Amino acid sequence: MISFVGNQSYSQGGFFNNPPEIDKIDDYGPIPENSDGHAVELTGISPGEKEKKQTVTITANSSNLDLITNLKVEYKSGEKKALLIIFFNRKC
Repeated sequence: MISFVGNQSYSQGGFFNNPPEIDKIDDYGPIPENSDGHAVELTGISPGEKEKKQTVTITANSSNLDLITNLKVEYKSGEKKALLIIFFNRKC
C-alpha cells in the first residue's frame, strides 16, 4: 500500500501516478462542550489529475486516544465529498 502525503508523485514502470486530492479543511465549525462527537465534511476528493480510474480510500486515525476515542469516515469511492465523524472522550 502506498500512502500519499502532501503533493508527491510516483513513477513505477514508466507510468506516472499523481497523488489523490482533497480540499484543505478551513472551518470544522464549533465543537460543543461535552459533545460525544462531531462531524466534519471533507470536500474536493478525487483520485488526482489524470487519474480518473483509480479507487480512492479514505481512512483516519488519532494520535491522541485520550482525547479522541474513535474516528469514522463515511465515503463511497468516486464521490467528491465524505464525512469524518470524530468521537471524543467525555472524561477529558
